[in-house]
Amino acid sequence: MSYKRYQLIIMAKEQMHVYEMSSTNKKYSKINEITVKIGYNGCYYYFPQQYIRLKYLVVNKNGYNVNLIRNQNGDFITQQSIDFGHYNIFGFMSEDGEYLMTWEENQRKFKQENIIRYEEELNIIKKINIIYLFIILYVINDKILLFGLLKVEGYIDKCQRAKISIILKQIINFYDIQNFIFIIQYQLCNHCKKLSLRLRNFRGRKVQDQNDLNQI
Repeated sequence: MSYKRYQLIIMAKEQMHVYEMSSTNKKYSKINEITVKIGYNGCYYYFPQQYIRLKYLVVNKNGYNVNLIRNQNGDFITQQSIDFGHYNIFGFMSEDGEYLMTWEENQRKFKQENIIRYEEELNIIKKINIIYLFIILYVINDKILLFGLLKVEGYIDKCQRAKISIILKQIINFYDIQNFIFIIQYQLCNHCKKLSLRLRNFRGRKVQDQNDLNQI
């Protein structure tokens, strides 16, 4: 499956539509419908659909479920559907198809066990020594707050003792994309215990000093 050749569209139903682009007029036409599990007809768009070229794998979040669909010579076969029991699921798979990280409404925190559980269920995902860590931020009364119960320092300390590296890959604000304010990037290497903190401003706001981060 060529990334440039196909476009996949998610519907809030139990079907995923596959479109192929014409080589002559560059227009798309529907060529297939794939049955995917949903569990609930509500869905947020913060878990973007992915196509993992190295694995010929489509990662499709639909309602309560994350569907892993393999492209085999043009036939799309569902390898596994993971039911999270809630549609507030955010995450991504690494480009090599080795790692999957999710944040769940029911847990409101990130758990290494999630990825290990996936590794036990799938050959696609392996037991890791790197965690892609999502941190969800939002702003209340001009203060930066950490959404949920995640204690960053304690989490990093546990990972460090377990010799697990942490890389913050992406930040998602599931309330309002316009409230994207900061990206905070934590990177902890096995050979370096120093925590690196970098801020990027999305809307012209500036952190005045280190005290602005005390709410984290």
